[in-house]
Amino acid sequence: MNEEPDHVIEGPPVESNIYQLPQQLPHNLEAEKGLLGAILLNNKAFDVVSELVRPEYFAYESHGVIYEAMANSVSKGSPVDAIILTRFFEASDRFKEIGGSAYLAELVSAAASVINAKEYARIIKDLFLKREIILFGQELDRRSYLSGAEDTAKSVLEFADQSLFALMEPDRAPDQEREAGLDEALSVIEQRYQNPDKLTGITTGIDTLDRQTMGLQRGDLIILAGRTSMGKTTMAQKLGTASAQNNEPVDFFSMEMPAHQIWQKILSEQSSVPLNFILSGKYHRTPTQPEIVFSTGQRLRAELPINVISGSKSVSEIRSGLRRSIRKSKTGLVIIDQLSHIRDTSEYTQRTHQYGSITKSLKAMAMELNVPVVLLHQINRGVANRDDKRPNLSDLRDSGEIEQDADVVMFVHREHYDLERNEPKRRPNEKGDDFQERYDKWVSDLERLKHDAEIIIAKQRMGPVTSVHVHYDGSYSRFGSRAYEGVR
Repeated sequence: MNEEPDHVIEGPPVESNIYQLPQQLPHNLEAEKGLLGAILLNNKAFDVVSELVRPEYFAYESHGVIYEAMANSVSKGSPVDAIILTRFFEASDRFKEIGGSAYLAELVSAAASVINAKEYARIIKDLFLKREIILFGQELDRRSYLSGAEDTAKSVLEFADQSLFALMEPDRAPDQEREAGLDEALSVIEQRYQNPDKLTGITTGIDTLDRQTMGLQRGDLIILAGRTSMGKTTMAQKLGTASAQNNEPVDFFSMEMPAHQIWQKILSEQSSVPLNFILSGKYHRTPTQPEIVFSTGQRLRAELPINVISGSKSVSEIRSGLRRSIRKSKTGLVIIDQLSHIRDTSEYTQRTHQYGSITKSLKAMAMELNVPVVLLHQINRGVANRDDKRPNLSDLRDSGEIEQDADVVMFVHREHYDLERNEPKRRPNEKGDDFQERYDKWVSDLERLKHDAEIIIAKQRMGPVTSVHVHYDGSYSRFGSRAYEGVR
């Protein structure tokens, strides 16, 4: 007796086999028939397997067609059995494609129990992924032999990384996406109704800012901009430590400062030892302060999941690094410091167009990986020449399409910075008492604004446009709520 080898794909009689696969690809006919039969006998089996299996996971096109018809019927609240399916396929001219009523009866006879159906679903999904891996390998092999100008080894590696990530996290079907999106929206609305103070995103660590943003939302591109020396990196560091302290791991891409300098700033903030003491090694309260710094460092090593990556990178390199992080552990927040240091790989020659290309890619990355991406950006120094030095969205207009691509634009502004650099000078013919009064007011304003900073929310797709005054202390590389009582 001549038997077909186990690896040959053979299934129901079909008039045309749309799903053409090489015969050696992995499959399991019995698992597919058993799963479909289980649903026909007991529709509850569909609820058990629907999270694991999609129509395209079946090796046989006809099985995928049958499963999709079952899913459509069950999702509408209608029962499904061999008789109902027969009517459905006769009406849609696909009866011969699925093998007719005889094949539906064969599926019923091959039915698995509801308990076994879940295991069959896992087998079907696993074999689908194996087939995809084989086909991916064949495509990778084909691309590696190409010799065009754009067919570089780097482009092949990027294709490989993106494809592998897609296999690790298969996308949901469009109808599932629609249902999932609506379900998520209703869930968020319900959560806010039940607990209006609960954040829907990742905390910023500053209560007043959280109240205006509901936290940093997953999938958002958040621009954190400001002039030089306003404290953008320190603010980003605050966002990172707050996220990490709430068990949301952080990937901090520092392209302007080496990793050890970022950690020195974090150590100052967390230990309440002034940064200049840490940098100089000269402590006022030795040996207590050095011990505090080192013990804080050991605590942060064990408790603070922040990964600081230094050096200039392209968007594709950032994306690849994040995929690796996500495969190893959950990534909660991504911080990139800063836009001007991201290497551009587009064909654009003008920097404004390059910025637009980069921000579009980062927004797509935020949505693909479902993480908030905080991108730092230094705005034009020309703002300092205006009477009103508070930045606004027009200050981004020379920077490509940043404003358009961003979900949130926040500016860091410290009035104290400009005031300190504008010490009053005595005017011609000004009386001494008048000048002294003006000078004393300047000194008073300096002291009043010493620890004041403003976070200007200039754009927010899903929230108010407003500003928040926060506490700032450069000595400890620290931002916080206004009520914060830091070490002086």
